[in-house]
Amino acid sequence: MRIQEKNVDYSQDELDKSVEVFLNQLLRYRPGESILVYVDQGSDDRVANTLKNRAEKRGGRTEIFGLNTDLTHTDQARQLTEKIKKGSFNVICELSEQYFYLTSAWKAARESGTRVYSLAGLDTASFIRCVGRVNQERMLEFGMALKRVLQESRRLRIHTQNGTDIQMQFRLNTFNRLFARFQKRPRAYIWPPSGILDDKTYSTFLGGQLSFRGIPSTIKGTAVIDGYLWPPAEIGRLDQPIIVKIKKGQVVDIGGSPKKSRALANWFKGQTIPVQHFSFGFNPGARLSGKILEAERVFGCIVIGIGKGFFHTDGIIENPSIEADGYLIEEKGSFITEELLSLKEEMAGSKQNMG
Repeated sequence: MRIQEKNVDYSQDELDKSVEVFLNQLLRYRPGESILVYVDQGSDDRVANTLKNRAEKRGGRTEIFGLNTDLTHTDQARQLTEKIKKGSFNVICELSEQYFYLTSAWKAARESGTRVYSLAGLDTASFIRCVGRVNQERMLEFGMALKRVLQESRRLRIHTQNGTDIQMQFRLNTFNRLFARFQKRPRAYIWPPSGILDDKTYSTFLGGQLSFRGIPSTIKGTAVIDGYLWPPAEIGRLDQPIIVKIKKGQVVDIGGSPKKSRALANWFKGQTIPVQHFSFGFNPGARLSGKILEAERVFGCIVIGIGKGFFHTDGIIENPSIEADGYLIEEKGSFITEELLSLKEEMAGSKQNMG
């Protein structure tokens, strides 16, 4: 399969070094391990081939597998699942633009003990900026610091000058907590920050993101999505915002940009639209011009994830201010607490793209 090559102005030497960071620090690759790299028409063959070459220099076996994009997403997932089950891979790397983490493919990989890492759709430039030029350990520490802030918070508010104003609770008082448990209501949840595979993490995504969800019944307000939204494919970068109204953790209205809000509403037609998560973005190399995997890691942004299963989309809210129990932890896209500021300075040699 021929994949369009991109960003040939980036030196091969820098890409080689970035792939070494990926193998050593993020995959925890051991010499001789076998890797499956799956790609589609949205992938960059320069990244895939460099990964293959660098791993094979260590005695590993690497196979680049091209998905049949003439098939539906469901059939591609079956194709990939069959490949995983028939093969014997230590590591699987997702370079396809389309995600497969909610499908049988990732399930089959995890059941076989295979490590899985998603770099969905990253091209050469994005790979170098978001992997090779970032202090990965410090970025993970930054994510853990953010997680501690959320764990210690009872209430969170997200607001922007553009009109976003969302509120949610993480903890209830004792009576309401017991009542909610009795009724088996969904609870708040904070996921670990993405980025590094280890003895406890067997699947992850590009680093620079921490996802969370307040108690669903308490999530309410307005999300003005003004950066990027995908899927559906026809939306992407936004020149006019999409405005989403939320009550009790459910999207009740979609408005804003006439053309793109209509496309989103039609895509969701017949579906319930729960708020599945929010996410902090904090990769200092990420830019909004890239694919969704990169866009939702732009430093200082907030992502809202709505819908479930195959009808799930992520929208980027730019320059948010975030209050935890009434105290600002981020103001207009800039993190302002002392611990976060000190870690931020250590995450990249350049302050470019850092809010």
